[in-house]
Amino acid sequence: SLLNSDLLTLAAKLGGIRGIAQGNDGTLYISYLKSIFKVTLDGKIEPFLNPVILDECDLSVKENEAPYLNGLVLDEKDNIYATATGCNCTIKITPDKKVTTLLKAEKPWSPGGIAIHDGEIYVLEHVNPNSDQHESWQPRIRKIGKDKKVTTIAILD
Repeated sequence: SLLNSDLLTLAAKLGGIRGIAQGNDGTLYISYLKSIFKVTLDGKIEPFLNPVILDECDLSVKENEAPYLNGLVLDEKDNIYATATGCNCTIKITPDKKVTTLLKAEKPWSPGGIAIHDGEIYVLEHVNPNSDQHESWQPRIRKIGKDKKVTTIAILD
């Protein structure tokens, strides 16, 4: 069952849920096309950052859909990492809501998924991720190391 039935209304209003992650205290963070909301353990819904505004955006979607957030993950300090597919970049949002770009994807690549393991960030990128023809979604995985060095670790044909 839903923690709060308003989640359905909010999702419809904001373009659908794009990503979900858990903070260290159990709070859920939910990304939508242009925003991130928090859902507390007692079901209270509140905006965390609405809208998410990026200083730089290499636009690949309609302007009114940017940054087109998708993947979402939090680290042990509750920093949020998200893929801004519509701006072709991966971002970090600190608990005090400071937004920075960590990684830019050169076209035709766009980030869509993200994970953290042992302090390193893994970003799943696709060629043409908005295509209805999934065979054109050639994927690659890039890693942002603890030293901030970016490495491409896999490209699948």
